[in-house]
This record gives sequence, structure tokens and C-alpha cells, in this order.
Amino acid sequence: QGAHTHQAEGETAGEEDEPRPGEYELLEKVIKEVESAKDETKHWTTVGLFGVIIVLSIAFEVMQEAAVKYLKRTHQTQYLKMIDALFKELTILGFVGLVMMSLVKSGVMDLVNEMYFEEAEERRRRLSEME
Repeated sequence: QGAHTHQAEGETAGEEDEPRPGEYELLEKVIKEVESAKDETKHWTTVGLFGVIIVLSIAFEVMQEAAVKYLKRTHQTQYLKMIDALFKELTILGFVGLVMMSLVKSGVMDLVNEMYFEEAEERRRRLSEME
């Protein structure tokens, strides 16, 4: 009877290690659903960010137009040049930011870093070894 109990335990342990029918399919289905949910979240995050950018851009334009109209109406035209220069600077900074972000995301800045800064690090290491 003891041998029979031991054999039954061994069979149970072996069966637990083996996947049950349909277990892999269920796991693959869950993984696909999670990946799909992640993709959908990324999609809606992108849509939301574009929405925020559009709303902020429109608000910025409306505020600029209101400021220009107010300055013209109150005959403070000397400030119009200042407002114009301010918006030109903001446009330039936005463009520079866009270019820099594109360079970083595309990996160009990593290449520049490897070309120039790792060479400088290598020179510093050699100099410190000479001393």
C-alpha cells in the first residue's frame, strides 16, 4: 500500500509540471489582450497630447491677437514691436526644441556623443596615465 501511495504522489507531481490542455492558448490570449491594451493606451495618449498641443496653440494665438488689439485700441503702439519680437523668439525656441528633440530621438546625438566626447574621455585617460 505504501508503494501505491508513493506512485500516486509521483504521478500527481508529474502531472502538475505538465501544462493542462488549453493552458498555453489561454496564456497567449491574455498576452495578446495586454499588448492590445498597451497599444490602445499609447494611441489615446498620443491623441490626448496632440489635443492639448492644439488647444494650447489656439489659446496662445487668441491671447496674442487680443493683446495686439488692446495695444492698438489704447494707442500703445510702441509695445507692438516688443510683442512681435517676443513671439518671434518663442517661435525660434520652439523650432530649436523640435530640431533637438528630433536629433535625440533619431539617435544622431548618440553618434555625436560617441564621436566627440568618448574621444575626449580617451584623451583624458591617456593623460592621467602619463602623469
